[in-house]
Amino acid sequence: RSSHRGFRVNTGKPRIRRASLECLSMHATAVVTAAVVGGMATLMAVPGVAGLIGYGTGGIAAKSWAAGMMSAAAKAAGGGVAKGSLVAVMQKIGALGVAGMSTGTATTVTGGGALVGVLGWWYNTDVTK
Repeated sequence: RSSHRGFRVNTGKPRIRRASLECLSMHATAVVTAAVVGGMATLMAVPGVAGLIGYGTGGIAAKSWAAGMMSAAAKAAGGGVAKGSLVAVMQKIGALGVAGMSTGTATTVTGGGALVGVLGWWYNTDVTK
């Protein structure tokens, strides 16, 4: 009959949809693949997103989100953009691409993408089969 997000409404018995830790160990290859794909996809997407919001090779585009972010950051810092701030990091990424990321930034972005990849796999895995 009707179902919502993997639960059968009329039977009273929930259908198991999320993977347990035991399932993670049984599907180690799938988990690692999801982590690698999620991490690399995120790492490669960051420069594209930076460009879309106005951080480019020639600097920050006028009247873009990046320009608004820079204006707000400059006002908050008393007239200049602080070294290491989000605006400064995004400007460097926009200008240099992935090569503009520090090791810490690249690790954080890749780790976040890997986590999203694993959580996406975990949520969509049907362990009843």
